[in-house]
Amino acid sequence: MSIESKDKYLSNIILFLLFFLFIFFVCKKKPDEQSTLGNDIIIEKKFAKYRAKVFADKSLKNSLTVLEKAEEVGLLEELETSKKEESIARIRLADGKEAYVEFKHLANMPVVFIENTKAFNRPTISSKIVETIPKGTLGFILEQNGGWSKIYIGKINENWITRHWVETIYYKTDNNLVFEIREYENALNLLVENKIDEAKEKLEDLSNSETEFVSQIAKQKLQNLKVSDVDSQEQNIPSENTENNEQIK
Repeated sequence: MSIESKDKYLSNIILFLLFFLFIFFVCKKKPDEQSTLGNDIIIEKKFAKYRAKVFADKSLKNSLTVLEKAEEVGLLEELETSKKEESIARIRLADGKEAYVEFKHLANMPVVFIENTKAFNRPTISSKIVETIPKGTLGFILEQNGGWSKIYIGKINENWITRHWVETIYYKTDNNLVFEIREYENALNLLVENKIDEAKEKLEDLSNSETEFVSQIAKQKLQNLKVSDVDSQEQNIPSENTENNEQIK
C-alpha cells in the first residue's frame, strides 16, 4: 500500500470515529432536551385572555414577565401536569424568548363585538340567554362550531361569561380594531379608578380614530361624561327655593 493510500485510509478512519462520537453524544442527551430541540416550531397563535404572568420554567416558579390582555404569543408545546384538566403552554414571546404559562390563560383569537349580542348556554338560540354583551366589548374565541363561537369575556353585570356561545355574525377580528378597543377599555378602567382627566385624554385620542366604530363609541362616551359633569354641577348649586323654605320655617 502506497503512502498516499495509507494517508487516505487513516483520514477515513478518523472521520468515521468523529461521526461515531457525534452520534453517541447526541443520543446520550436527556429525553427532555431532545423534545425541546425537536419542538421549536410554532404550532399556532394564541392570545392572553387578560393580564397573565408567565414564567421562565415549566414549574412556574421563576416569574419572567406579564402578558397584556390580547397579547399574541406562539404556542410551541402543550405540557400535561399532574392536575386533571390543567396543562402548561410552552410559548414564544414576540421578542423571541421562550416562556411557560398556564394554558387556561390563553385563547384562540380576540374579537370585538360590533352589536349588542346575546350570550347563550349552548350553540342554539333555543337555549338559555345568560347575558347581553354590550357593543364595543373585547372577547376571546375558545372554540368554534359552525356559525357559533364559544367565548371568554369576564364579568358583565353580575354574570361571568367564560364559556358561553355567541353567533359569529356579531363580532369582528380586525387587529387594529382589537388594539383600539383594548385602549377604550383602558380608558373605562381609568374612569373606574377616578382618573378622569387621563380617561378623557385617551377617549379624545380614540374619538379621532380612522376606525369609524371606535370613533363613534369614544365620542358617545365623552358626551355621556359631559352630561354627567353638568348634572353633578347642578346638584351642587344651592336652590333658592330651598333657602327660602328654610327661612320661612
